[in-house]
Amino acid sequence: MPDGVDHLLAEGRSQDVPVLIGMNANERSASSPLVSTLSGQQWRAFLQKNFGAMGPKFARLYPANTARQRALAKQALQCDLGRAALYHWAQLWLAHAQKPVYAYLWTHAEPGPQSAKWGAFHSSEIPYVFQTLDRSPDRSFTALDRAIAAHMSAYWVNFVRTGDPNGVGLPHWPQLAGPQGPLMRLGAHMQPLPMLRPAVLSDMQAFRAQGGKTGLF
Repeated sequence: MPDGVDHLLAEGRSQDVPVLIGMNANERSASSPLVSTLSGQQWRAFLQKNFGAMGPKFARLYPANTARQRALAKQALQCDLGRAALYHWAQLWLAHAQKPVYAYLWTHAEPGPQSAKWGAFHSSEIPYVFQTLDRSPDRSFTALDRAIAAHMSAYWVNFVRTGDPNGVGLPHWPQLAGPQGPLMRLGAHMQPLPMLRPAVLSDMQAFRAQGGKTGLF
C-alpha cells in the first residue's frame, strides 16, 4: 500500500470498481455476549472511556434503565459505531467513484443452542453466502434459513458476474446513493435502511470532529 487507506480514498487514488461492503449487527458479541448484563457503573465507565466528555450525549441516545437494557444498549451503540465507520468510508469513496456501491447490514442470528448469546456474530453470514448450511447439522437450520441462503448466494453471484447484486426474484438492493445510505438489511427481513438515525449520525460526526474514532471496539 503506497499510503493509508483514508488518504488514498480522499485523494481519489483507488480503483473505481463496483464495491459490495457491509458488516454484521453483532460483530463484537464474542467479547460482549448478548445475554450479558451491565451495571450502571460499568455502562458509565464504558461511555467515559470511549467517548469522554460526549459520554452523556451517547447515554441519552441509548437510554437504558436495567442491567439487561444497558447490555443491549452497548450492543446497539457498538453496531452504530461500525455503521458510522461505513458512513465515513462512503464519504471518501463516493467523492471520486463513478461505479456503484452496495452496502449491507447482516442481522440474522444462526440457529443453535447459543444463538441468543451471539446473535448476528462476526462471519455468521458466510455459510449463507456460500450455501454451506449442511456443514453444521447441529444448528437445526429451518426453511427460513435456507430461503435466506438462496437469496444471499444469488446476490453475491450476481455481483461477481455483473457488479450488481440484483436479479430476478430478489428483493431490490438499492445502490448507496450517498454516505447516508441506504444500507440493505439482510436476514429474515430484507429491506433498505438509512445508514444511521439522524441524531446518532450528528453526534457520531461531532465525535469524529473531536478526534474520536468510529468502527468496532
